[in-house]
Amino acid sequence: VVKVDQEQVVGFQEKPSDPQSSLVSIACYAFPAKTLSLFHSYLSNGNNPDEPGWFLQWLYPNYSVYAFSFDGAWFDIGTPESYIGAVAWALDDGTLIDSEAILSGTTLGKNVHVMSGAKITDSHIENSVVFPNAVVDSCHLKNSIIDEATQIRNIDLSGALIGAHTQIG
Repeated sequence: VVKVDQEQVVGFQEKPSDPQSSLVSIACYAFPAKTLSLFHSYLSNGNNPDEPGWFLQWLYPNYSVYAFSFDGAWFDIGTPESYIGAVAWALDDGTLIDSEAILSGTTLGKNVHVMSGAKITDSHIENSVVFPNAVVDSCHLKNSIIDEATQIRNIDLSGALIGAHTQIG
């Protein structure tokens, strides 16, 4: 969560339990060359190395840090559920089927994205994403992500994330 005065960051909280603002950082940072040497100081003092927001929280009280704010939708797609939610927002209850995808005997509900080369037969899909070159046969998918070149057959999935090149059924 970011607090700014004009464009200068005057407050920064990485993943607070009680946010003071609805303005958030999307973890897209540009650091001037002179700032890069501060990473060593930050890390050598035992600070959190896993998320860059902790570095900014450490940096802003002693160095000038600026924010660029933009209008529009932004989604944290770090979980399968939030990714599906972002897709649903973009599709607005519609579907997006690539012209290179093949669908046969399949019904589609709301918010379905099927990418290039996917082959879906005799299935029902809703609120799900099927990545390129996946094969879905005789399945029921709801709130699921089927990754690239995966093959699934004769299965009902809800809230599933099936990794690339997986074969089920």
